[in-house]
Amino acid sequence: MEVADVVLVCVVILATSLVQASAGFGFALLTVPFLLLRLDLEQAVIVATLVGTLGNLGHSVQGRRFIHPTLTKRFLACTVLGGPVGAFVLFTVDERWLKLVLGISILCGVVVLQRGFDGTKKGPWFDYGFGLVSGVLNTATSTNGPPLVFVLQSRRVAPEVFRATLNTVFVFSGVYAAAIFAIQGKISADEIVLSTASVPCLLGGSAVGVWVRRHIDENRFRLAVLGLLCISGLSTLVSAI
Repeated sequence: MEVADVVLVCVVILATSLVQASAGFGFALLTVPFLLLRLDLEQAVIVATLVGTLGNLGHSVQGRRFIHPTLTKRFLACTVLGGPVGAFVLFTVDERWLKLVLGISILCGVVVLQRGFDGTKKGPWFDYGFGLVSGVLNTATSTNGPPLVFVLQSRRVAPEVFRATLNTVFVFSGVYAAAIFAIQGKISADEIVLSTASVPCLLGGSAVGVWVRRHIDENRFRLAVLGLLCISGLSTLVSAI
């Protein structure tokens, strides 16, 4: 580990924690691709998981009264089922293929949402299906947000419900993923040092993000979500190439 690694991690965490606090998601989506500029995929996933879980905990507690109980329970069940599969994929499959599939999937989801896809009348299978994909991505790439974002946006939930539900699921999925990584002996001293060093940046970025979201109405919020998904999908594809 070099000083440049620590600097990059801190700068990235500062920026992405601001995005997470204002939009309700996007931390891992943006953090992992940028960390890949200096770290390998395993390190990037572990750091994003450790730091992101701490940030999500604060946001989850803050918005707990807006949590959607039914969707949260479904997503958490899928997180448990998909976690071991994702960990296996992370440590056995070529990371370039993982990033290519993820990037293409994100951009396809953006196109579908932009065309006005309505999931309000879909049954429970809709939540469980995308939830399982999210559960696998959680430990495979630490970017488990897009499938859940797709479901919540399709079901037209309010911004505060969107943020609270996502952050609650992210807290559980982060702890669960970290436990799996620890059991497999994949968390090293370097990842712990990088994560710890970036905590002040996480807190600073989150504070600014909370202020920013007070000035975002529902239409702008939806546009911001689609924009974040586009940036994430493109950056993931670029890092794969």
